[in-house]
Amino acid sequence: MADWFAERTAIIIGCASGIGLAIASKLLALGSKLTIVDRDRAALQTALGTRSEILTIEADVTDRRQVGR
Repeated sequence: MADWFAERTAIIIGCASGIGLAIASKLLALGSKLTIVDRDRAALQTALGTRSEILTIEADVTDRRQVGR
């Protein structure tokens, strides 16, 4: 099953801490590429660092204007 996640891309919202961070860390360990979204870009970069397999998006998904951009 772990091979299924290799080279796939996951989108995770609310990824700077808690369950989102735990899921992101596990998927990275399994070889997935990630698009991660959170209101706090600094917290995202602190939590997961800057890696080529991660696309970081700063946005509040509860704000329609930010989601539409």
